[in-house]
Amino acid sequence: MIRPLLSWLLTVFALAFLGGWLFGRRKRRYAFITALILSSLAILSLLFLSGCQRALPAATPTPAAVTKPAPTAENSAATSPLSSSIATPTPEIGTLSIPLTGKVIFQSDRQGNFDLWLLDLSDMAVKQLTTATARDIEASWSPDGKQVVFASGRDDPDNLQLYVMKADGSQQHRLLAKVQKWDNWFPSWSPDGKKIIYQSNRNVQQQGFDLYMVNVNGSNEVQLTHSPADESHACWSPDGKQIAYTSNQAGNQDIWVMNADGSDPRPLTRDPADEFFPRWSPDGRQILFVSDRDGYQRLYLMNADGENQRRLSPVLPASDTMPHWAMSGKMVVFASNRANRDWEIYIMSVKSGQYRRLTVAFPRIMDRYPVWHR
Repeated sequence: MIRPLLSWLLTVFALAFLGGWLFGRRKRRYAFITALILSSLAILSLLFLSGCQRALPAATPTPAAVTKPAPTAENSAATSPLSSSIATPTPEIGTLSIPLTGKVIFQSDRQGNFDLWLLDLSDMAVKQLTTATARDIEASWSPDGKQVVFASGRDDPDNLQLYVMKADGSQQHRLLAKVQKWDNWFPSWSPDGKKIIYQSNRNVQQQGFDLYMVNVNGSNEVQLTHSPADESHACWSPDGKQIAYTSNQAGNQDIWVMNADGSDPRPLTRDPADEFFPRWSPDGRQILFVSDRDGYQRLYLMNADGENQRRLSPVLPASDTMPHWAMSGKMVVFASNRANRDWEIYIMSVKSGQYRRLTVAFPRIMDRYPVWHR
């Protein structure tokens, strides 16, 4: 394309120059020649730029923005019951495969506030037991499995009161006759079924919790501890002669034990970490408890005299807490946040350490404080 244009330009230039020389005067001839030269230079510049543009490589097209696929049930951590942000040594659902028996009551906020729920391990069916608009928490079975005592905020959201109901959730009634302006909570039913022990902060001079005992009909309240420290998480020994509990008399929380009448209190643990939630084994030889001596709350086991303390929980970046014995002391049910940081109920073999998750309530649902009954 360039060659024809150059030929055309030279021809025009020659003719114009000849015409101007033959027919025009000198000034007009010079002006005409100057204009023709400038026009020719402009045309040559355009041709040169056009050739350079054709010689340049084509511009690389800008890549389109990468669009991530929308989350699905398969790839969303919030909807997948098996997803977990914590590395576990076994599949998160657990490896325990033996048949399970008994029933577990636990507290859950899956309906918006904490209520008590019943899990039947024979078919894994879940039933809601309480539906109060206030929180219902911390249940304890009667020895015969026919009744349940628990703490509730239905009378006063700021001060929990003790309630009793049948195991199917019916006939709910307050244990003490009057609504009291202090917390009564963390109840534990005595092995003979006649008394209930609990913690209360009614002694405003001490500004702490003490342990109290009352008959199952709400009569004859007795104060068992009188220290300026906090005493909590009481649990009866199987023979009903002793009570294990948590106390911070030494500055941090330790496991203590005393006689059932409150006499002879003494510590069983003296670790600088916190120990709490003691639970006697069904044969009375061991005590299950929780300690944060490893940085997380984990399940521990010791002899009834405090000797031979050893860890039951695996070393995971998560907490195991609120334990209770199950299946004649062969298993332990507990709450853990090892699955996506959601609190769920688990059961674990004391001997093998194999476990299974019992509840699945994603996302951000808290299933806690399980108590087992055969």
